[in-house]
Amino acid sequence: MPSLFVGIDVSQATLDVCILPPDRAFRVDNTPAGHATLIDTLRGLAADPAEVRAVLESTGGLELPVALALQAAGFPVAPIKPERARHFAKAHGQLAKTDAIDARILARFAQAIDLPVHPLPAEDVRLLRDLLDRRGQLVAMRTMETNHVSSTGDPKALASLKKHIAWLDREIGRIESDIDRRVAANPQWQEIDRILQSIPGVGPQTSHTLLGQLPELGRVDRKVIGLLVGLAPLANDTGGKEGPRHIVGGRQQVRNVLYMAALVASRCNPVARALYVRLMQRGKSAKVALIAVAHKLLTIANAMVRNRTEWRHSTVANSA
Repeated sequence: MPSLFVGIDVSQATLDVCILPPDRAFRVDNTPAGHATLIDTLRGLAADPAEVRAVLESTGGLELPVALALQAAGFPVAPIKPERARHFAKAHGQLAKTDAIDARILARFAQAIDLPVHPLPAEDVRLLRDLLDRRGQLVAMRTMETNHVSSTGDPKALASLKKHIAWLDREIGRIESDIDRRVAANPQWQEIDRILQSIPGVGPQTSHTLLGQLPELGRVDRKVIGLLVGLAPLANDTGGKEGPRHIVGGRQQVRNVLYMAALVASRCNPVARALYVRLMQRGKSAKVALIAVAHKLLTIANAMVRNRTEWRHSTVANSA
């Protein structure tokens, strides 16, 4: 059981650290030398790394170097979403916000909440995520520029837009080729990719996003995978009133690609189509029905990857 709780507020240049007990606060540089200083300090306070529980916020990748350094040194580390720490702070009446205060809140959070500690993604997964993130950024730029075409009258501005869109198309294609090569070079990913793309409605982009953003696929049960992605409907009941179920949180990139896959699967996948039609006949909105289809696709994919089996219409629905 952990007896030393460490909150680390990460910025680009520095790390603000709070250790409870003995309620010690200090700052180090967010550099390899600063990480080494932090690790040496923790080793001086805990004979066994398992006695330590370190918590930091996910901050767009800035947290990864120190989290990896702590993990390599044997210290359990749990990245959390910033909103969890913020809600915790407000619940304790802490409305002020500074780096030092945030570090202390994170340490108190670690002390109060029994957080599960999972291994951080391996390097190959992190690099694949970088490519997936870059593709998403480029696609968003292309969408924005394409939307500007219809409202642009000046010929020179229009030519600039079209030139930029053509460049974005080429760059997106190059990134997708890099992703394809990376998946093909990894035998395990290649097998999972083949399994996923055997599902009617699941194409390369959905499959590759699942590979990079959901490495837990096939390793946890259906309830856990639904919660991880944010597709499991949550109860909203109070007193004698049963409120509508809703989805919240989870991994937005995975949820987005599964929703787009659901649009296709609701037309070409017999299992997904049957679910979609049944829900529409019960008066559900198209959006609610598609979210249910996305959840079904995720459940099916999880079972197929777990069992290392490709799509078979006669048995796949029951296996999920």
